Amino acid sequence: MGESTPKSAEISGAESVSGSGSRSDSLSDSQSGSLSDSQSVSESSEPPSIVLSYTLLNQTEKAFSVLKYKDKKPFEQLASTYSCMEVADINKDNQNELIIVNVNKELKTAYASMYTDGGDRLELISNTPLYGGAVDYIRVTKGNLNKNTPALFLDYSKGGGQSGTDVLYCYGSRLFCPDSVGSNPAAGIISRQVNDYMAEIYSFDIDNDGFVEIPSTTPLPGYETLTKPEQICAVQWYTVQNDNFTQKAYSYFSGKYRFALLFPNRWMGVVSAIADFNSNDIIFISYDAKTGLKAAEDNEIMRIHVVEKETEEDDNAVNGMRFLGESEDIKYYAADGNFKNKNLSLTESEFKDSFVLL
Repeated sequence: MGESTPKSAEISGAESVSGSGSRSDSLSDSQSGSLSDSQSVSESSEPPSIVLSYTLLNQTEKAFSVLKYKDKKPFEQLASTYSCMEVADINKDNQNELIIVNVNKELKTAYASMYTDGGDRLELISNTPLYGGAVDYIRVTKGNLNKNTPALFLDYSKGGGQSGTDVLYCYGSRLFCPDSVGSNPAAGIISRQVNDYMAEIYSFDIDNDGFVEIPSTTPLPGYETLTKPEQICAVQWYTVQNDNFTQKAYSYFSGKYRFALLFPNRWMGVVSAIADFNSNDIIFISYDAKTGLKAAEDNEIMRIHVVEKETEEDDNAVNGMRFLGESEDIKYYAADGNFKNKNLSLTESEFKDSFVLL
């Protein structure tokens, strides 16, 4: 058995995480088996601690070792297995902490532990159980719940096309994870599904307010009685207030075409969507149970049309459509439908605020 090449993360010093801003990638790489960025954890003249994360060949379990130098010789401060980890100043003490998450896959339980540099060893500050029933944690996002609360957003897989998110933040130096699975009915439930229509969705600042939101999916009107593989879902975007999940926004989300459309309040429970992948159209309709999930002249509010730049599409196909924007490989257009109830039409300013390129 051989080890994959480990990379390092510093746990003391004055530098910030290399290559990351409000969002950070997971500290493990599914391709190479290990990935760490150089990170500093405290503003100290002490030699930095180095986190080495790695996996062994033919094994899925990940491990890490924290090394520090003393008298020009390395010694180990901490070693263990992990599912995901991150270095961040999560308790606002102006010194970064090392946060480790471990999962018991058989019991589907998990807990998070927070360590600080204590000199000859890493000192455990706090730990907390997590709620998601995770099989594996697949992404860690560093960000803020609000202007006063830094947090880690832990997106996980439950298997079977189901996923969710745990959120970690601190009260003083006490690590805390709010209930995301509804053990407390008032807390809200964070759960997502993946199928041919719904790609994996991660925590993201969907409304560009500087704070990270947590996604949860629910079937759009008309899809509630279909089987899960047939469902197109809306995404409910949550924040955490008073340790409970509170909805901030509601959107259509296209992983295939990499855009989202935030719904105004008057669309909720009324407007649904149809995906026509043959024509690269997402059609938004006023849903009526009698008409069902069919686009027609009398129920189409608008459609978003996608053109891949590598294809040569006839200009007539987008004639009369509004150009919305473009990504590196896609152009986006919109066209209003003939639905008579103009109250459901989006104004220009609403559309500008609602259309999000991912």
